[in-house]
Parts: sequence; C-alpha cells; structure tokens
Amino acid sequence: MVRAYSASPGSREARESMTEAGKGYKEYTENMCVLENEIENQLGEFRIKMKGLAGFARLCAGDQYEIFMNYGRQRWNA
Repeated sequence: MVRAYSASPGSREARESMTEAGKGYKEYTENMCVLENEIENQLGEFRIKMKGLAGFARLCAGDQYEIFMNYGRQRWNA
C-alpha cells in the first residue's frame, strides 16, 4: 500500500493515506509479535541431545540415519 501511495502524485490525500498505511503496518507488526510470544510461551521448548551413533561413527555428507525420539511416554521413530 505504501508503495502504491508513494507512486501516486504528492497530494494531501496520498500523504494521509500513506501515513495511515504506515500506522496500520506498525500496529499489525506489534500485534503479531505479541501473538508470537504467546504461542512460544504456550508451546515451550524442544531440545535434542545426541547420545551417540550406533555402529561406525564416520559422518559423511548425504548419510541417512534412523532417529528415535522420546518425550515422556511418547516415542517416535523417524
């Protein structure tokens, strides 16, 4: 919106609209930051700790590994 208003002639209405668009963008950004923080607080933190590799311990680019993850009683195999 700001780009469109800045391309138009420098009338008073265009400047007012550009100011309103800037305020709306700032308000929207602040609201999104608040929502993002709330979601992060509710989701918590996910940490992964590697215990080691089974078998040969040479890592090479393109290698694929089987991953086992535990979270409480839940277990995943990827």
